[in-house]
Amino acid sequence: LLTSTAATCPLDYDEKQGRMYRLAVTTGDIFLKHGRSGTPHRKFVVVENGRIYWLSLRHRRAMLKRAASYISLNDIKEICIGRTTSVFQRNIFQNPNSSYYFSFKTNERTLDLETSEKSKMELWVKAVSYVQNLEIMGREK
Repeated sequence: LLTSTAATCPLDYDEKQGRMYRLAVTTGDIFLKHGRSGTPHRKFVVVENGRIYWLSLRHRRAMLKRAASYISLNDIKEICIGRTTSVFQRNIFQNPNSSYYFSFKTNERTLDLETSEKSKMELWVKAVSYVQNLEIMGREK
């Protein structure tokens, strides 16, 4: 179990790495999103305007302007690696050892994602933490 508290992640990245992180999350990617009920669904996940959105694959960017499914980067209290949340605990996994799981936790909810690529999970955990810290630093100035 690895847990990363977003607020304590260092910003000691070089400029090139920071650009790579911002590009990764603002371009978006497809993940399997687990929810409180039903089966997991493939969703397009993207960061824009200080929020993480999850969208239908068919509508992606067109839906972003009216999307209600998001969490604010400012509200993320913890980023967890592994199947640690109650949402993950309730789901039965077909191949638990062939996937990578991570969650963005707020006081009100979690965004629970799955991918088959360890590098994609690691990139998103680091990148969201990085852009979240940029948001925090921007508010403090």
